[in-house]
Amino acid sequence: MKVPFVALCVFSVLLCAGCGDAAGETSVDSAPFDKAIAEYLSERHMDMKVSKFKDVKVDGAAATARCAMKASEVQYGVSVEWTFSFEKLDDGRWKVVGVVK
Repeated sequence: MKVPFVALCVFSVLLCAGCGDAAGETSVDSAPFDKAIAEYLSERHMDMKVSKFKDVKVDGAAATARCAMKASEVQYGVSVEWTFSFEKLDDGRWKVVGVVK
């Protein structure tokens, strides 16, 4: 009776390992948005930085990004979630046009 139980446990562990969602990973290149956010924060003298892009959605010349934000000088600690809205400029760069904290 132990063999089926062990096999069931191994199968359950393998199944759980494959069931993770892709939260926090986005298929869109976040580098242009990271640069736009850095410019936005610098212009407003906000000592924050993107810790992690949770979601980036692009719709033509508009985009939104959900980001985990934290203080620039802090390596660890609490992060807060902000949602940024972007518009694509004529030169192809992205610009932050709104933020929800």
